[in-house]
Amino acid sequence: MKIHALLPALLGFLVILASLGCERSAPPAAPAVPKGPAAPAGAPLVEAPKGEAIDDAVLREARAATDDILRKLLDGKTEDDSASEQIAKKIEGYKAAVVTAQKMSREDAAEFEGKFVGPGGRASFKTTVVKQKNGKWAIGHFSGPNAD
Repeated sequence: MKIHALLPALLGFLVILASLGCERSAPPAAPAVPKGPAAPAGAPLVEAPKGEAIDDAVLREARAATDDILRKLLDGKTEDDSASEQIAKKIEGYKAAVVTAQKMSREDAAEFEGKFVGPGGRASFKTTVVKQKNGKWAIGHFSGPNAD
């Protein structure tokens, strides 16, 4: 038997053998990396100080006004402006707001961070309130709710 006659069979065998050895499987997917520190479900929220526990009188006033503004918005009560109407729509369904961080950002403005709590869970928010010329505090900036 001549080697030429075995050549096609040998080539076929090598192709099959090579295709078996070249099979690649995808590497295992990397686990999802959580964004930010994860709090256990139902972990208690730590509320920032309020009332007389705040040393800075202006921050104390801003905090009281912010609590009042957020409570009204959660109840669907808005000022006569489209911005507060938009915020009220965004937070509709949440039952409470818990301020977890606060600071004065300038003499007439304060920044607050916290969580909205509702039947669907928690969501974070950030807001800046600014003291108006008439002495009232109003929301100057609002972001959220952002699902946790």
